[in-house]
Amino acid sequence: MNFENFLIIAKGENITFNVSSYFFNDTHCEITFKNGKKYTYNKSNVRIIHYKNAFDPKLYLIKHNDRELFDISSIKEFLYDDLKIWRIKYSNGKINDYE
Repeated sequence: MNFENFLIIAKGENITFNVSSYFFNDTHCEITFKNGKKYTYNKSNVRIIHYKNAFDPKLYLIKHNDRELFDISSIKEFLYDDLKIWRIKYSNGKINDYE
């Protein structure tokens, strides 16, 4: 499953990169984690959040903890309640989320 364009928030925690699959029914969401464990959450405790904006990394200088980030191939902004999460994808394929 390609999770590059959305966040999976369960009980307020970003679990996106630990999930291998998820399935919603009328009242619950079943999440299978990469370690093979499955958990069933109340549907109201799981949110799927799609990115709000995408930015051209060639037009921005990105720093995290006063350290410049290099070799960025994409930047996506996610808005969750009062929180902004920036998803940075690097040229080598690695993806990190930053608050």
